[in-house]
Amino acid sequence: SEDSRFTVEFLVGDYGQADEEIYGRIRVKKIKYTIPTQGEGILGKLKRKWMYLRQFYTNDSQVFVTSTANPILGWLVVICKVLGRKRVIFRLSSDANLYLGNYRKFGFFNYRLYKFGLFHADVLVTQTIDQKEALYHSLKLKSRVISNGFFINRNINIRSKNTILWVSRSMNLKRPWLLIELAKRLPNEKFIMIMPSNSENKAYYSESFSELRDSIAQKAADLSNVEFIDYIPYLEIGKYYEEAKLFINTSEFEGFPNSFIQACLAKTPILSFRVNPDDFISRYKLGCCCNDSMDKAVRFIKNLDSSRLKYMGDNAMRYVERNHNVDNSARAYQEIILGLVRKTVPERSCKTSVSS
Repeated sequence: SEDSRFTVEFLVGDYGQADEEIYGRIRVKKIKYTIPTQGEGILGKLKRKWMYLRQFYTNDSQVFVTSTANPILGWLVVICKVLGRKRVIFRLSSDANLYLGNYRKFGFFNYRLYKFGLFHADVLVTQTIDQKEALYHSLKLKSRVISNGFFINRNINIRSKNTILWVSRSMNLKRPWLLIELAKRLPNEKFIMIMPSNSENKAYYSESFSELRDSIAQKAADLSNVEFIDYIPYLEIGKYYEEAKLFINTSEFEGFPNSFIQACLAKTPILSFRVNPDDFISRYKLGCCCNDSMDKAVRFIKNLDSSRLKYMGDNAMRYVERNHNVDNSARAYQEIILGLVRKTVPERSCKTSVSS
């Protein structure tokens, strides 16, 4: 948005906020009635769909960027690209986005709609080389790798780092029970679990999430070395990474978790049970991927000392500075967007909408 060649809008869900908000040169527009609990039944679904379609068609942006991996992607491509002569960039946010079988459970029409959007978006953006290769291998679709971008604070005040941190949503694929088992094996270590059930966001809330959260919270309460926290606002969570000597990920799969980058920004080494995009944990010597071996995870933690923690923490900061600077990611998107606009209307400033 700081580049005068671009006008940036965000299209966001209806959470009861104002219809339109402005932050500097960024305009944030609400798509009304987009939260499922606001309209039950057929009428509510039709109203939500109409608001999406109307916003996509009437919005005068030339390029739409979205990470929404559901039928909305298909509608966006149909309305914007086919009918409106606009361009669509789809950014894969998870490895699950490229496995079409995952979407059959939403019904044949929604499955076909998502598939149409995936195959007909103008540009696909992947987060890692592994993800790019998997997309091409499984669907023969080409993509461009753009790393998640963060603002780099090189003057962080690192406090004493004593805790072991786990942060994730309440979902089975995050496998929080592995952290509980690890804590049982290491009674002298202090663990912090931050695991929101999304109960504050009815659009993404599920009873199964709440049940899992309650089960893990009870198991954590039975352990004296585990502190369970339901929810921390994003702007306040940084201090937990800074105070952690180790960050743990137990997920079955991810794209490139922002939590990894947050850990690196705090000079906090990473222990991952399975997720290791592009083998970066090993390549950059900033932690350990134990390949679902609980014994290996326990040994890794027991062998940590202050010098190893500092070595891996410094490597983590160097890695994130080199690979996840938001300026580099922004330039990559600028290049793609300007290329798409020139194909449509040469020599014209660009208006871009980001659908979240």
